[in-house]
Amino acid sequence: GNTCFMNSILQCLAATPALAQYFIHNHYGSHTRGSARLAHAFAGVVRDLWTKTLGTVVPLALKAEIGSRASQFVGYSQQDAQELLRFLLDGLHEDLNRATLKPSSLSPLPDDLPPEEASRQAQERYQLYANSFISQLFAGFSRSTLTCLVCKHESVTVEPLWDMSLPLPKGAGLDTRCSLADCLASFVAGERLDGDEQVTCSRCRQRRAHYKQLLVEVPPRVLVLHLKRFTYTSRYRSKINTDVAFPFEALDLAPYCSRPGPPVLYDLFAVSNHMGSLGGGHYTAYCCYQGRWLTFNDSAVSDCSPSTVRGPQAYVLFYARRDST
Repeated sequence: GNTCFMNSILQCLAATPALAQYFIHNHYGSHTRGSARLAHAFAGVVRDLWTKTLGTVVPLALKAEIGSRASQFVGYSQQDAQELLRFLLDGLHEDLNRATLKPSSLSPLPDDLPPEEASRQAQERYQLYANSFISQLFAGFSRSTLTCLVCKHESVTVEPLWDMSLPLPKGAGLDTRCSLADCLASFVAGERLDGDEQVTCSRCRQRRAHYKQLLVEVPPRVLVLHLKRFTYTSRYRSKINTDVAFPFEALDLAPYCSRPGPPVLYDLFAVSNHMGSLGGGHYTAYCCYQGRWLTFNDSAVSDCSPSTVRGPQAYVLFYARRDST
């Protein structure tokens, strides 16, 4: 069968230092809700990956539990690694969530709050229904600002940010290059909402053209950057093989944050790769352990030089914030 997409993501998560220690040393045990079968199965895989010196780890129990929760992961057909990552983190969060409130029990925030007050209240409310080690590690917050182009009224929405799906520059072909900074700049670039995209201004009480901008409100401890290599239209699907140059050390997220401040620095520790075409293709992983880069290709593991980590195969990048390890 074809479970390389799962193998790649599991290696990247096992290489996340704080996450690995949390499961290896059973710190999660006192945080479980209900049967927590996904958390127990994941813990078993992480423990085996870190403690087994020979042989391979076959995550059958974990795969079965994932499949029981989401039918697309039943069987052995190729799936998208980023979709699995989102599903797995969400499932682990639910199994380990110490909060008891449901989001539906909270009334929505008014959209005319001052930006800082909107941010404070949104973060406090999120803690009421989402409080797990998983959310503390992977969830930051984004700030979306809608500005009415008629009356200039600003509406601010602050939401959890578990990953950033970065657009690749338009017109990117097979042999083009860009930098991660280019992709991040595209992510925070404002856009005009006009025509069919107009929204109702809460002050004008009419549909108006708006300017929308998305920025990082609270940087996460672990930053997951998803390069949007797959494009889908009603007629065809394609893959963008742009070579994105990304830093190994000192990626600064401050220029993409909602308020000025000191540098917010991150270091790369894992990459999930996709090689080949959209229909088939193959996933591998590069992970850094104490400064040593390894390549994981299903059951094969070998040393690799950092120069091979960068390339058009990079699909999901994992960075750790310097002040959070």
